[in-house]
Amino acid sequence: MRSIASRRVGWRAILAWLVVAAPATAQQVVDLPAEDRWLELDFEELYRVGSAVTGEAWEQFGEIWDVAFDGAGHLYILDRQARLVYVVGGDGRLIRESGGPGEGPGEFAETAAMAVFNDGRVVVGDPSRRGYHVFAAGGEFERMVRLAEPGVEFSPEFHWGVLPDGGVAFSDSTAYAVKVAESSAGIVRILTRPFEPEPVTGRVIRAEKDRRLRRLAETNEPGTDLPARRRGIEELQFHTELSVIRGLGTTWDGHIWVLRRGDGPNDDGPVDVLAPDGRYLGSYPAGTTALPAAFGPDGLVAIVERNELGVQTVTVKRVVSDVR
Repeated sequence: MRSIASRRVGWRAILAWLVVAAPATAQQVVDLPAEDRWLELDFEELYRVGSAVTGEAWEQFGEIWDVAFDGAGHLYILDRQARLVYVVGGDGRLIRESGGPGEGPGEFAETAAMAVFNDGRVVVGDPSRRGYHVFAAGGEFERMVRLAEPGVEFSPEFHWGVLPDGGVAFSDSTAYAVKVAESSAGIVRILTRPFEPEPVTGRVIRAEKDRRLRRLAETNEPGTDLPARRRGIEELQFHTELSVIRGLGTTWDGHIWVLRRGDGPNDDGPVDVLAPDGRYLGSYPAGTTALPAAFGPDGLVAIVERNELGVQTVTVKRVVSDVR
C-alpha cells in the first residue's frame, strides 16, 4: 500500500507553518546521482494483526487509514471505518482503544490522519468537525484544536516525515526534491535527483477516468448514487504533471526513504534511501518492499497489505540489514 493517506487534509497547513514560520537561511542544494545503486533488504517479521476469520474481534478492520509507533515500540492503528485508534503491544496483543463514532468529546465524526508522539500522546484529524482530537499518553481525551482544504487529481501531495532532531524532511512538488527543514532555521538542504516529472496527457486522463469508472461499476456500497459518482469522475480536474515522488518516510535514526513513481501514473517504483546528511545510500528495487506505513524505534517498520478479498493486515517487522 502507498504511504498511508500521505498525511492529507490540514497536516499540510501544520507542516507548512513549521517550515515557513522559521527564519530563512541559506539553502544547500545537494545533487544526488542519477544511477541507481541497488540494495538488498532483510526483514525479521515480529507479528501480524488483521483477520476477518481467525483473529480477535478487534482485528477485523474496516479501513486502516494510518499507523504509527511510539517510543516504546507500541503500534497505533487508525481504523477510519470503525473510527477507532487501536494500540498494540510488542507481542501483537491489544492494549487499548481510543475514540469511536460520535459527536462527543474524543469521538470522531470522521477520521483523516494520525500523529503519535514518543510518549504515546495521539493527535487525530477530524475533517467533518474541522479539527484535531488530542489524546493523552494513556488514551484519555485532552482537547480539540481546529483547521481545513480540497484538491486536483495528480496534484503534488505533501509527503513528510519528522527527523530525530525535530526537523522535517518533506516533498511538495512534482520534481525529485526532498527538502530538509530545521525548526529554528527553515529549509537548510534540498536533495535532488535528475528525474523529471511526466506530463499528464489526454490519454493519461482518459485512462485514469476509465479506471475509476470500472472500479465504480464494481462497487457494492448500499445507497451509492452511481450517476452522480460517474458525473463526478468525468468532471475531475487534473494537474499538468505526474510527480516523481509518491511517498516519503523517515526512520528514527534519521534516514529518509523516498518512494518513486513506477511506469504507470499509479504504480510504485524503487525506494531510495538517503542518509541524514543528505548522501544517497542506494535504492530497493521496485517490488522488493512497499514503503513502510510507519517507522519505529530499533528498526521497527509497519507494512499495511490488502489481500484479494479486501482484508487488511498490518505486519510489524524489524529491518535487519544496516544501511550506512
